[in-house]
Amino acid sequence: DAPACWLIDRPHTLTVCRGTVWLTIEGESEDWWLRTGETLELAPRSKVWITASEPNSRFVLASAPVFSPTRRFAFYWLLIRFGQRRTRAM
Repeated sequence: DAPACWLIDRPHTLTVCRGTVWLTIEGESEDWWLRTGETLELAPRSKVWITASEPNSRFVLASAPVFSPTRRFAFYWLLIRFGQRRTRAM
């Protein structure tokens, strides 16, 4: 298969679930070959080409959620409100 190009917008972790995956990261002189169970941290604002070297290879690309200041405020406000109600009920 042809490599798929990914534009990484925030830190990601690539984990190989099965098989072998070949990665090329723009600006790096060496390619990466990852096998089952291996991981690689991908930096924000990087361009990555990913391809499987075996037909049934699988990988997971995961990132942590990003909270804006408004969302963070709403999240903590809900935690405080929930905590107060729970305390009153006891």
